[in-house]
Amino acid sequence: MYDIDIEIFNIKRITIRVLEQVAVVTPFQDATMGPFPYFGISIITIEDEDGNVGEAPVYNSYMNILETCLFPILFHCNDMPYKELYPKLYWAIRNEGFKGAAAALLGQVDMALYDLAARRKKVPLYRYIGSSQNDVKIYGSGGGTNYTFDQLETEVNIFMNAGVDCYKMKVGKDFGTKINEDIERVRLVQQLVGSKMKIAVDVNQIWTCNDVFKFIDAIGEESLCWLEEPIHSASYDQIELLCKKISVPVAYGESERTSKIFPTLVNSGVRHLQPVPTQLGGMKRMDGNKRPL
Repeated sequence: MYDIDIEIFNIKRITIRVLEQVAVVTPFQDATMGPFPYFGISIITIEDEDGNVGEAPVYNSYMNILETCLFPILFHCNDMPYKELYPKLYWAIRNEGFKGAAAALLGQVDMALYDLAARRKKVPLYRYIGSSQNDVKIYGSGGGTNYTFDQLETEVNIFMNAGVDCYKMKVGKDFGTKINEDIERVRLVQQLVGSKMKIAVDVNQIWTCNDVFKFIDAIGEESLCWLEEPIHSASYDQIELLCKKISVPVAYGESERTSKIFPTLVNSGVRHLQPVPTQLGGMKRMDGNKRPL
């Protein structure tokens, strides 16, 4: 069993690579953003004094937070074990806020440190953190609000032919103003997949509770695997109200940047949690005063 707490990271070099963007097959749009004609990603690489490296995806657009809050600690805390290093990194972002970009960047840097530790032990990261599972269940994600019926059908068939048993599609078209078109698109997909594949929908927070009720009445709750971010992610009172009135699992979590909010989501009735490991301020659940969540 590996223990990240005793790992020491004497950091020699940190680089960020902005990878060349890749054109998507069909420009993708959701309720409030897009279309996205390209997919891009940046990678942070952290190298220790022995030449071992760890990597993670990172937001290169927030370099000021990295440079002012995190880099000084990473470069000037030699011979310090992780259990002492991480709290320094965590509290360094206090004035930047624990719910925004700074927390996400901390999570990404932390993942790179974990990756570095795993590579030093010559094991995959998932083994390093204690997992023995070699496979994961996936769903197909797509269904842009800008897709034509033909484009929807093509994408659905690709996923079905690949053996995917759940398809998540975007609704909330044009900032939630085209709910009738959303209903029509989902009904089309229902006809296409029949009993071969379940359907989930992602609203990207743009609807009201009444919009959700209208959509559910038209589509039927039994046909939905989950309903993702149907209303604003900060409207906890409305989320709780909605969860009490519908039976389909409601999903939230990918917009959060701290794990502290997840008990609130659970208490509000959210049954499908979607934490994003690189964006929650750290890889590991922390406890007590030594290692904050």
